[in-house]
Amino acid sequence: MNLAAGDDRVRSALADLLAGELAETARLLEERGAAAPTVADTLLDTLLGTLAAGGDEIPLDLALHARLCAERLQRQGVGLDTLLELAMGVETAIKMSGRRAPRKLAQLTRALVLLLTRGYMEVEADQHEEQKAELRALIRVARAVGRTLDVYEVAEAGLRETVKAMQLDGGAIWQVRDGSARPPQLVLAATIGLSEHESRFLAQLDLLGRQQVAAAVRRGVPLQLDQVEDGMFGPYQSALVVPLGQGRSLSGMLVVLSRHQRSFAEVEVSFIGAVGDHVALALEHSLTHLREAHTDYLTGLSNRSEFEREVRRSLALTARHGRPLTLMLMDMDGLKAINDSHGHHAGDEAIRAVADVIRGVVRTSDVSARLGGDEFGVAMPDAALSHATEVADRVRRALPGHLEISFGLAEWKPGLDYGALFEAADQLLYREKRRHRARRARAAKLRALRQRQAG
Repeated sequence: MNLAAGDDRVRSALADLLAGELAETARLLEERGAAAPTVADTLLDTLLGTLAAGGDEIPLDLALHARLCAERLQRQGVGLDTLLELAMGVETAIKMSGRRAPRKLAQLTRALVLLLTRGYMEVEADQHEEQKAELRALIRVARAVGRTLDVYEVAEAGLRETVKAMQLDGGAIWQVRDGSARPPQLVLAATIGLSEHESRFLAQLDLLGRQQVAAAVRRGVPLQLDQVEDGMFGPYQSALVVPLGQGRSLSGMLVVLSRHQRSFAEVEVSFIGAVGDHVALALEHSLTHLREAHTDYLTGLSNRSEFEREVRRSLALTARHGRPLTLMLMDMDGLKAINDSHGHHAGDEAIRAVADVIRGVVRTSDVSARLGGDEFGVAMPDAALSHATEVADRVRRALPGHLEISFGLAEWKPGLDYGALFEAADQLLYREKRRHRARRARAAKLRALRQRQAG
């Protein structure tokens, strides 16, 4: 219903109110993206239309129009008090216009206020239920990812609960394999609802190579794809892509999928963002546990149990394919003297210095570990004894001048298992350590003799 056709004087009076007494109300509406004159026209049309109809109740079509207006304003974040102030202002404009206001104007205004309030509050109640449902779903996700410390089980559990809560068709989680690479390297960790063919397709997908995805990672926000283009996710038409972390702290990517084209509601985007935070924290906790379980706390090298596991695996491959493998054991000379003279902090620094040298000299395919105390080990697959000897020389030359290491190197031969290979290298290490000890003893005697002669 057009306001001008209804009463120009009422419209003029309402415009004056919006510029004067209702200026603050108009400002609050505009801040939320609602045009105050448009909302005022809707409310005014409702009252004038009802008066023109001569009825005692607001007609259904006008009531529906006003109610939809209230629901829309609630979703835009306009306060109910602001909406009701405008409704009362519309009544005032009708009175100010000089138009003969029938007695039932006050009654109809009360009916309009009740209508607006009911529509507004029902949307609010629906949102409250949605929030409760979202919270329950988040609790299920948190419980699911908290039941295990296995990285892949965490990924699968979080993904399963998320797809179930959002009633979607499938999903996938990628984990960062090499965070130092730029862009980070992703590996598909888990899928839900996907066929084997679809999983293989996603495993080959260069997710971070997509401009939209890369931008979402930089901002650390979910990416909503209501219409997936160029078959990015195979047969899936819509997707939500969630970075697990932001920028250089990215730990993975979570994607949920729909086979049908659809728009995701704001509450769904908010929910998937919260899920991403939970899953990212759980994955980081799992990875930290994994690192602590397999890594030496002081040096960052593998620990003894991880070293033994990896060497046994390499030996199995070596025996199967007839390739060489050399085991190099190392023992720091004089660590006790450093601890006694300078304290254990200095001893720890010396151990870390040796680990840094080893890390900088060996290949990425080699397995390096601190085996305990001042003892280190390196397993070198596809390396003969001659190559390992060169590596030992490079380690020795790269050491700080005050540090010295004894070496024991043993090359695998058919029939040797891990224990026998380790024993062979350990015996050679012990012999070299004895030679170093004897040399230091001779040097000490010579210094003492020179001191006596000088005295």
